[in-house]
Amino acid sequence: MGSASPIGVFDSGVGGLAALERIHARMPTVDTIYLADQAFTPYRARPTSFIVARARVLTETLAERGCRLIVVACNTATAAAIDTLRPTTPTSSL
Repeated sequence: MGSASPIGVFDSGVGGLAALERIHARMPTVDTIYLADQAFTPYRARPTSFIVARARVLTETLAERGCRLIVVACNTATAAAIDTLRPTTPTSSL
């Protein structure tokens, strides 16, 4: 994975677009991939096990697409799943 690899961002909806906008403002030449999991929004109404499973699917999808960094732009997913995602994700950082 080289420096040309994209940065992945996911959220349960479109609120993470603010994070994506900031990434583009600071690094305008870096490619990004944004996943809005709108089919399952809002996460806050779902069990933690469901949120962790969705976060894993989205993280794995972004990793498979070559993302060097993945931003979990969803507070609910971060609270529920970040400790599970960090040790199992083959990217440089979460």
